[in-house]
Amino acid sequence: ILAHILFIIKYSATWRTLGIHIYNNIYKHYIKLNKINLFKDTYIELLKKYLIKTKNRTLKSLYTDTTFIVNKKGIDNKARNKYMKNKNCNKVSIITDNKFIPIDIQIFKGNLNDSNILQQQFMNIDTFMNNTKYVICDKGYCSSKIRNILINKNILPIIPFNKRNTKDKNKINKLTRNEKNRYKKRIKIEHIFSNLKSNHKLENRYEKYIDNYKGLLYLFFIKRICNN
Repeated sequence: ILAHILFIIKYSATWRTLGIHIYNNIYKHYIKLNKINLFKDTYIELLKKYLIKTKNRTLKSLYTDTTFIVNKKGIDNKARNKYMKNKNCNKVSIITDNKFIPIDIQIFKGNLNDSNILQQQFMNIDTFMNNTKYVICDKGYCSSKIRNILINKNILPIIPFNKRNTKDKNKINKLTRNEKNRYKKRIKIEHIFSNLKSNHKLENRYEKYIDNYKGLLYLFFIKRICNN
């Protein structure tokens, strides 16, 4: 059963690719396994072992970003976004360590602002942030609330100032050379989303319920963490 489920992820296949005779059976088993959080719990256990192995050193810098997933057939957690031609969509948001291993994976409605999303995710990773010195994001996360939350935790926010969000242009600070060097590495999180979008099973949401799509995401990232 697991071999068939992994086949779907590995080869970007649809469930019906498995054939009429086994499609219903395998998909029903996938739903049952996902309901007991098998894939999520597996990822979390692998993440714990990975962090013990690295002695939490990789948590010094955290990177985050989001990507749009067009909602084709989902009936829950859907919203239209004007930047996506007013299509129904979701936002996949991940926070990674400095080796770009996701430590938090969440899916939100497509009309939520990135800074609001990150504030919600901070509550999920609060225990990880004890070892964090830097959080690196793009201009979409330029928010006084985000900066204040991080500064209060003695974490340096490396977020370029968004001129549209800053009324007083004199308050716009440029990144230092060291901050720019850390920020340049953020491109790797874009590569993660690029790999995700290259998987035809994940580039759009075909699952009726958001939890079923999220289970596939955990399966996708399990391979990534196993390689480290």
